[in-house]
Amino acid sequence: MASGRARCTRKLRSWVVEQVESGQFPGVCWDDEPAKTMFRIPWKHAGKQDFREDQDALFFKAWAVFKGKYKEGDTRGPAVWKTRLRCALNKSPEFKEVPERGRMDVAEPYKVYRLLPPGTLPAQPGTQKSSKRHRSSVSPQREEEEETVKSCTLSLSCLQDPFSNEEARAAGRAGHLDSGSCSSSPDPQEGADSTEAQEDQTEHLLPQNPDYSLLLTFIYSGRVVDQRQVDSLDCRLVAEASSSESTITQVIFPKPDPGEPSQRLLSQLEKGILVASNSRGVFVQRLCPIPISWNAPQAPPGPGPHLLPSNKCMELFKTACFCRDFDRYSQGLGPPPKSQVTLHFWEESPGPSHTLQNPITVQMEQAFARHLLKETPEEQRAPLFLM
Repeated sequence: MASGRARCTRKLRSWVVEQVESGQFPGVCWDDEPAKTMFRIPWKHAGKQDFREDQDALFFKAWAVFKGKYKEGDTRGPAVWKTRLRCALNKSPEFKEVPERGRMDVAEPYKVYRLLPPGTLPAQPGTQKSSKRHRSSVSPQREEEEETVKSCTLSLSCLQDPFSNEEARAAGRAGHLDSGSCSSSPDPQEGADSTEAQEDQTEHLLPQNPDYSLLLTFIYSGRVVDQRQVDSLDCRLVAEASSSESTITQVIFPKPDPGEPSQRLLSQLEKGILVASNSRGVFVQRLCPIPISWNAPQAPPGPGPHLLPSNKCMELFKTACFCRDFDRYSQGLGPPPKSQVTLHFWEESPGPSHTLQNPITVQMEQAFARHLLKETPEEQRAPLFLM
């Protein structure tokens, strides 16, 4: 039976090349003429005072129209259009962003994407064969540990752009990320578009080049024993360094004094704790058998304690919520926001009482948030959000 609407079969690559060549979109052009392997897309935030929808959002609107997603009078408009094209480019194996050529710190910001050879695949067959040979040479226990860390690392890393692949998109819709909320949650039916649009609309509240590195404070029996700064996207907190070939950064707990309660607890840490810090917030995943409770600005109501479930990624800090609260604070409309996530490690005390004690505490904080709250003079806070 004939459909009332012709089905479009052109690929994203063909559409993008055609639009860049047309010259009808301001700022959309080749970045490496005459090679024509890289192109620019204007990337101004919709929250900017000088944002011009008829120019700065025209390319994104054209993609929404082409895909049949454009709706007249849609109040979400430019942010959602941009989200749809960004997700399409990130999911396609034929495009790759080139951050070093883009400029996001100028009056007319833009991103640069590279056209990859048609048919490019995310992983080559040789990689899988090599992986199989490697597995055959390790013990089942080691293989299981590597697979656990590998899968968890992937789940945390993809949170930087959580809907850049179909697997992560499905996880987001299923509600696998258990998080606190600072405002009404988006309709689950809206999926990735609503989440990404919300980020796009609040991103203009951030200072330029925010530092998402993780500041860690280790506390044993109420005493600060060490402080670290982790610059990588994600890390794994462990008691002992592992020889695993995983590329994730390992952060070793400080060595306790002999006989301290923390020494007994660290011996049970096993696979440790996975932590990610990025533009969305701070995420934690417990892989060890130790009971761990948490406290954070977006903790759910109730007395607690709030316990981390096993092998489940939890969003404990929302960067967007912090920015909105700091914006209100800078205007004198609210108290200073909290920025710290605290993990409490528990064990039963030896002896007949079996009472719970908390010999280890780890505090986490994004570097830019601490800088805003503690190092920026009061009179300079409001201008940070007027860019």
